[in-house]
Amino acid sequence: MPTNLTRGNTAQFVAEFVNAAGTLVNPSSASITITYNISGVATSTTSDLTLSGSFWIGTWDSTPADLGNADWSVSSSVTTNPAQTGTIRVIDP
Repeated sequence: MPTNLTRGNTAQFVAEFVNAAGTLVNPSSASITITYNISGVATSTTSDLTLSGSFWIGTWDSTPADLGNADWSVSSSVTTNPAQTGTIRVIDP
């Protein structure tokens, strides 16, 4: 289910990586990719996440995005597929 975000606001992402056994793993890098539309044109932005303790943190400013869905995925140096995916619904202020 998408999370609503009013256009112009910033979304914060927090990720922690665990292996199949549920043990915390510490990748050397992590990133988030967000796909959304700007003036009707599909745009994809990838940003590095910052390590804080065992959590990887990043933000996304929705200001340039069209209203509608923005799909995101978090990956790391120890994952071959996205570790987590989701959708933000950018709504009218």
